[in-house]
Amino acid sequence: MEGGDVYASFDSSYRCTDQPRKFGFLTKFNLADRQVKWVSPTSVSDVNFVMVDNALISANGGSCVDDFAYKIDKETGTVLARFKTPKAIERMDYANGQLIFQLYEGAAAYQLE
Repeated sequence: MEGGDVYASFDSSYRCTDQPRKFGFLTKFNLADRQVKWVSPTSVSDVNFVMVDNALISANGGSCVDDFAYKIDKETGTVLARFKTPKAIERMDYANGQLIFQLYEGAAAYQLE
């Protein structure tokens, strides 16, 4: 929570079907005015996310789609960047300017620019 704004990730265990995936998104809403501020595109989040400066870092993968991490503007919900990860991410953290990913197999670290 930040100044009454709350960020949340929504996902579903519904995977690998003939229907398009409609989950795996982030949203920002404000507790004071009870308004949804934005909803990200789908398939950008299926694990925890971290806040870094003016962005949220989220990840999607292991759900019949390629494995990517996303940098999302925390004010608008716009995807600013994405980068391929070697495997699907189970969990992430941010420390000392680095994103640290626990992957389904192994781990990876990325320096943010």
